[in-house]
Amino acid sequence: MSELDNCPSGSALNLRFRRCSFENRGKFESCAILLYRNRLGICAILLYRNRLGSCAIFLYRNKLGSSAILLYRNRFGSCAIFLYRNKLGSCAILLYRNKLGSCAIWLYRNKLGNCVILLYRNKLGICAILLYRNKLGSCAILLYRNKLGSCAILRYRNKLGSCAIWLYRNRLGICAILLYRNRLGICAILLYRNRLGSCAILLYRNKLGSCAILLYRNKLESCAILLYRNKLGSCAIWLYRNRLGSCAIWLYRNRLGSCAILLYRNKLGSCAIWLYRNSFGGCAVLCVVYFDKFVAGRLYVSCCRS
Repeated sequence: MSELDNCPSGSALNLRFRRCSFENRGKFESCAILLYRNRLGICAILLYRNRLGSCAIFLYRNKLGSSAILLYRNRFGSCAIFLYRNKLGSCAILLYRNKLGSCAIWLYRNKLGNCVILLYRNKLGICAILLYRNKLGSCAILLYRNKLGSCAILRYRNKLGSCAIWLYRNRLGICAILLYRNRLGICAILLYRNRLGSCAILLYRNKLGSCAILLYRNKLESCAILLYRNKLGSCAIWLYRNRLGSCAIWLYRNRLGSCAILLYRNKLGSCAIWLYRNSFGGCAVLCVVYFDKFVAGRLYVSCCRS
């Protein structure tokens, strides 16, 4: 039989194995165990210390649930683990710190779903990750921050579809990207803003067709572009405006023919041009309405060819 005693020091536990092939190296320095019980519950505390490090274990149980806490410290770093369980669910927290940085992990599980949170910090920056999953779907969030900038990423997926959001901010500007996909189609949105101006891009695609929208604005001017394409045809709309004037261009093409419309207006006057062409013939209509402080007039020219 193996033997366990605390002789001769009194502060060390000596463990000797009998009739075993391995050596007797069981020596535990500075060990203390405390057991406590009352109406509230049962408590057990274990304190342990040797050359490698120090350890403290706390166990507690009552009607609400059970809890276990582990504290450990050595030359490499310090670690704390917290475990809790009751009728509602279970929770586990891990805290770790050393010369490289600090880390915290939180795990939770109940009837609704599972959740994982990771927090990390060092000299380079701070990082936080949240993972969640239940019957409805799954979610992942990443937050990161350092001297250069900050970043946030959200990913979500369920029966309806999947979604990804990316947010980034630094000294140059702010950027946001949204990606979404389901049975109906795919959508991508890009938003960017800085001191020069702001930009928004929308891309969408499904069984009916594809669409692209570009919006841009700064102190000098603004621009909007719409591109659309499906089985019937393709369409492009361009809108532009600045201090000098405004311009609109519409281009359309399908199996029957092609059409182009140009609208322009400024302080001097306005201009409209309409061009159309199909398989039967070509038709060009030019309608110019011009007005300025000196001359006011209208000019209409029609030219058709079969």
